[in-house]
Amino acid sequence: MYTFYDLLREFPDKGWEWPCDYLGPNITWDAICDNMIDNKYDWSWNVISEMVSWEIIYGNLDNPNCHWDWSSITMNSNITWDIISNNLDNPKCHWDWSSIFGNPNITWKIFKNNLNNPRCKWDQGNIDYYRFYETWDIIKKYLDSLKYPDNSNNSNILKLIIDIIEANLVNRQCDLIWQSISEYSNIKWEIIEANLDNPKCRWHWYGISENPNITWEIIQANLDNLKCHWNWQNISANRNITWEIIEANLGNPKCHWDWEPISRRLTWEIIEANLDNPKCHWDWEPISRRLTWEIIETNLGNPK
Repeated sequence: MYTFYDLLREFPDKGWEWPCDYLGPNITWDAICDNMIDNKYDWSWNVISEMVSWEIIYGNLDNPNCHWDWSSITMNSNITWDIISNNLDNPKCHWDWSSIFGNPNITWKIFKNNLNNPRCKWDQGNIDYYRFYETWDIIKKYLDSLKYPDNSNNSNILKLIIDIIEANLVNRQCDLIWQSISEYSNIKWEIIEANLDNPKCRWHWYGISENPNITWEIIQANLDNLKCHWNWQNISANRNITWEIIEANLGNPKCHWDWEPISRRLTWEIIEANLDNPKCHWDWEPISRRLTWEIIETNLGNPK
């Protein structure tokens, strides 16, 4: 099986754009090491730092050719709390405490158990996020209690949620919580539509547009609704919006399709069949990342 590294070595004159800002399974640590010293390739160390194992990082802490990004290392899913806690006093480890909750291994239980640990440099941002997620856990239970189509009690539940938000969160936290509410799987259009004029409902249209309950029928019926501020990037990424829907509305001036998420999720068969379609503005970066070598090899001389 070919890797991108194999392509570089076998076809050096093809003018490949080296994907130094993207590392997938095709770019190995050995490939990086082989091309590290002569600076032939402009490696993106923030991406490398977020993907390699702790064994590689630890074994190369003193390597002058490794330009580790500690914000990315801190968020690296290979980095566990045991690794961090065992290296809190290691002068070579520069943990980024503002990024630590970007690591999926750092749970709220870990945070609570170490909140008063003087060796942990929690900042106000960490504490604010803790308050946000603690409140979100409460709100989710109420969101899950919303009933459809018997929604007689939904307005009371929504009012209770609003009261919880106002009592516990401020400013940026409120924006985050409303985005989470807007995209939540048990929030349906009925409750959004019924509360479009509610000043206490700070609907987040980025979240609504990717909500799994939002169908094309809902969007189409509200294209002219001035209260609906659709986000076309997320509509274009919404799995409910099929190619048949997109194709039927390519010339619709009310549809502002975003071709990056469309290109990211459609099949090669659809893309290939529409290479000559002037209404399709394919984004070749996400397309190139997921093509097989067989498709690339077959189309190396294809000017389209």
